[in-house]
Amino acid sequence: MTGPQVTQPVAPGSSGGGGGGGGTPATIVQAGAVGSSIQNGVVLGATPTPGNLLIAVVMNSGSANINGSGWTPIPGHVGASGDAITWGWKIAGSSESKTQTPTTDSNSGIVVVWEINNGTPGFLKTIVDVNSATQTIGYQSFKAAQLILGAIDMENSGITVSSHSGVDHITQISSSRCGAFFDVSPATQSSGTASVTFSSGAFGSASSLVVG
Repeated sequence: MTGPQVTQPVAPGSSGGGGGGGGTPATIVQAGAVGSSIQNGVVLGATPTPGNLLIAVVMNSGSANINGSGWTPIPGHVGASGDAITWGWKIAGSSESKTQTPTTDSNSGIVVVWEINNGTPGFLKTIVDVNSATQTIGYQSFKAAQLILGAIDMENSGITVSSHSGVDHITQISSSRCGAFFDVSPATQSSGTASVTFSSGAFGSASSLVVG
């Protein structure tokens, strides 16, 4: 397991701090994921609204690069013994596509993309890399206008999410490369852990990002 990886915000005009803080809460508009052929991108359900924040995480067994057009990596790339993990962001433009391609990597892995309203990229909090059916992410307290985004890559097929705690919403990524993505709001959990248990053990990696 690696220790906490903390980075400073990198939003346009940001000068440090944690993002929104006591302002209007950051909210998730939509999210999507892909667990194979990750270089082909994630197809969202609707065209992102111009000006909204797009957040992506790439989790790969080889490399994990945020290198798609318009995407900016969030400092703190982690090369865990299981998966390399990188987060990135972009601001939705006036002619944004529903298909978002934050990486051109072709290694086996997963990519998740969220559209966020009232959000700025925040702090990369915790990375874990555990050979277990249960993936647990610990996080510190965060402000009322922020939320936590997270993703897990379990590196094998045929397993499903069987239980979870400390998580508001969780979505299984259905593919030969099993995983899940989730979010946590301060309205339900201000600090502690998010724990997700899968139906069988496998080598997995998990990561979370505070957005505010």
